[in-house]
Amino acid sequence: MDLEATARQFKALQRRRKIQTAEALLRLALMWGPGRQSFRESAALAGDAGIAELSDKAVEGRLREMGDWPAHILAALLADRLDQPGWAGDGELALSLVDGSVIRAPGKAQDWRLHARYDPGRGRFADLVLTTTREAEAANRTRICPVCVLIMDRGYARVRNFKAVLAGGGDFITRISWGSVKLYDAEGERVDLTALLADTTET
Repeated sequence: MDLEATARQFKALQRRRKIQTAEALLRLALMWGPGRQSFRESAALAGDAGIAELSDKAVEGRLREMGDWPAHILAALLADRLDQPGWAGDGELALSLVDGSVIRAPGKAQDWRLHARYDPGRGRFADLVLTTTREAEAANRTRICPVCVLIMDRGYARVRNFKAVLAGGGDFITRISWGSVKLYDAEGERVDLTALLADTTET
């Protein structure tokens, strides 16, 4: 990826008095974000790493000016993974783990929800989507891989999610709570789950 070109495109680096390159700005952002450092700690690390001598306020200002540039970088890095299953034995099986997590910023009223699809075959995330908490967890928040079996928690056990996965060419495995869905057998008869489990449980 051409960091300099994309930084210009998103106007992420317009002042080069201290931070001279797009790579240096990205390293600073990674110290603060994935590195889980405060603005002051990020400033100290940037000085030690030879990136720039900055105050904590300067770090905050530079990060705020980055705009959508980090999101663009993440999307580009994930783009070649979206439709690639991690493992498929002659097309037989490919697994994806789908879940969502709430992110709460300290001192902020606005919360965010990160929707993720994880590829266990490759040991890495295949898709990430950030929304507000007004957007509920759903199977199709991240891209549905046509040959994948999506493994979902019981929060996804809704008919609309099942339909979305099947419409996208995938299959699913999910936990369900007692009253989340109505189950029917191949003849259209209602399944009594309690009776079914009683018949198949050894005592």
